[in-house]
Amino acid sequence: MMRPCCLAALLCTALAPAQNTQTVLHQHFGTQFDEYYAESVTWMGDVNRDGVDDYVIGGSRYANSQGEVGIVQMISGATRGVLYSISSGSPGSRFGFSLTWIGDQDGDRVREWVVGAPYDGTRGTEAGRVYCFSGADGRFLWQAYGSGARQRFGWSLAPFGRIGVGSPGGEVAVGAPSDGSGTSRVWMLAGAGGGVLASVDAPPHHRLGTSVAADGPLLAVGAPGSGPNAEGSVRFFWLAGTSVSEFPTYLSFDPGAGIGASITSTSLPNGANFAIGGAGTATIPGRVDLVRATITTNSRVATLVGTRNGDAFGYSVASGRDADGDGVQDLLVGAPRHSLRGPSSGAIHLFSGRTLTRNYALLGGSGEAYGWVVRFLGDLDGDGFDELGIGAPLAAAGATTRAGRLDVASVNLEARLEPVGGACTPALLTGNVSELRPDGRIVLTVSGLPSSGASGVWALGLPADPVDLSAIGMPGCGLFLTPLVTEPLATGSSSAEFRTRLPADPALTRDVLVGQAVLLAPGVNAAGAVTTRGLRMILGNR
Repeated sequence: MMRPCCLAALLCTALAPAQNTQTVLHQHFGTQFDEYYAESVTWMGDVNRDGVDDYVIGGSRYANSQGEVGIVQMISGATRGVLYSISSGSPGSRFGFSLTWIGDQDGDRVREWVVGAPYDGTRGTEAGRVYCFSGADGRFLWQAYGSGARQRFGWSLAPFGRIGVGSPGGEVAVGAPSDGSGTSRVWMLAGAGGGVLASVDAPPHHRLGTSVAADGPLLAVGAPGSGPNAEGSVRFFWLAGTSVSEFPTYLSFDPGAGIGASITSTSLPNGANFAIGGAGTATIPGRVDLVRATITTNSRVATLVGTRNGDAFGYSVASGRDADGDGVQDLLVGAPRHSLRGPSSGAIHLFSGRTLTRNYALLGGSGEAYGWVVRFLGDLDGDGFDELGIGAPLAAAGATTRAGRLDVASVNLEARLEPVGGACTPALLTGNVSELRPDGRIVLTVSGLPSSGASGVWALGLPADPVDLSAIGMPGCGLFLTPLVTEPLATGSSSAEFRTRLPADPALTRDVLVGQAVLLAPGVNAAGAVTTRGLRMILGNR
């Protein structure tokens, strides 16, 4: 039987693409020119205790009467409305450039959030600053500063734990990759109060701290500029109390790969606990390395490679959640310079964590930088599948240029089955609707075969006006589709089955497919063949 991925490829080629907005549950827009809204986003869990996860969106160039102070908005996952907004940055500081959640620090059993302002000049030009706010109501909790000019402290953020002692809700790692003229650094701050626990330096060109992520107390820090040819690397640290131990560095040996541009922790069947992005160059495709890292060693267990040079595949990456319902964490990868719909239109790709095959993609519009940031936002619509947050900070909002947009997207398709036409005598086809699974798998049964072990073909294609097959010796039989894919039926004694998995591809959303079987039936009529009725499958988002 044809593999589902092959079926998906054929269908995507043959069907006219539908509009992707059909898979987008909601869109959040910036309101100002050059706001860069959705430059950052983070999942927060349920901060307002309504049973649905919430999330935070940042726009680092939002302006008010004081200047370009940036904005962060807490969003209700249930209503998509704004719970509260904060614009606390100093002018030009890029408040909202980065975001992360951390655990509860003030005892109200709600997660807090930390925001980066890496261009803050309080302690020197572009020294940077980070702020921590209450998740419940946005109260200011603490702030911390970079220690020198052009450090860009707050460029990246991630929660992590430490061995021995620590804040009740964990700590926060802060990347400061510098502008190339100063030391690049990663800082480890106490989640309660923001005090400095430790820091680690690297030469300016390494850009250490461009990305950070953690698997418990094991902290991964990206340095995409390291290596003689910008191969990139990721360094691993373990914080016990205030003592830092460094473990083997993950090195890339591919010139220009820029490994470490993005990092996320994950837990995959192949043993990988980190997915590490390298955005590549104009002549080198980006990639994501799946790495198993421990305190003693690390190794690459698989690699996902972008399809186009210069599309910055791997510029952003997210994992930790299950989007396709198979019980395994999946991988979401952004390629913000993808150019299929115009320069830097951007794209996102969702890969199955179980098979590492791509089963979903969305494209942005020209100049949007779609996929600049990607995140899993939790199950917002109650269908049992996690939604995706996709940032396009250069997207227009109406006539407002570069206002920015966040798409909240759902990924799973379902099919509703309806009979089409009638079968030849005897009536042969039974579609077992109960076999239409939540993850898109479908089993259709042809029963009542005229003879044991009869052979046949299942066809799947586009609906068509019925064609009367009487003229070729099949009276009463009709054909109800234009075939795109044909498959031999797996036959039993008096029944046959067609098994496939509907591809979770937005191009198929709300399209209609028709399935029909043609079976050899010697002696039934002059042609020795019969057709079943058709089954129309109407695809739609869950």
